[in-house]
Amino acid sequence: MLVANKNSEELALKFWGLHETDIPPWQKTLLKLSFPLLKKFLIWRLEVSKENADKHLKLSEETFEELDKILSKNKFLLGTEEPTYVDISLAALAGILAWPDQYGGPRLTPESRVKMTDFSQEAQKTMKKFRGSTSGKFVLKMYAEYR
Repeated sequence: MLVANKNSEELALKFWGLHETDIPPWQKTLLKLSFPLLKKFLIWRLEVSKENADKHLKLSEETFEELDKILSKNKFLLGTEEPTYVDISLAALAGILAWPDQYGGPRLTPESRVKMTDFSQEAQKTMKKFRGSTSGKFVLKMYAEYR
């Protein structure tokens, strides 16, 4: 589902700070050299597969449907007037699916900032669908107003 466009390896390296000016060159070199082994390890250890991705996306959609019901009745998840740690946690965890413009924080350089267009068309479609949901709009609002 969330497969990168063009070169997924290049995108992963970008995620891990390959273009960040604050990261020393020796660390960037080490990242590039160790990436193939790290990638294999993570795929094995996290059991990355199309089937698992689809299964977990379905589970997350079911969870967000429940959250949509809560958020359609309340400004924040606990019915408060101000966000709580629960709201902030949801925004942080669901940010990867909503992909707000502020995702990654204000210190990222333009070269390091991953944009939605860096992802596959399928991933962008899923992200846009989530952005249109009540939960997705909530996440975008949390990043825009409380980040």
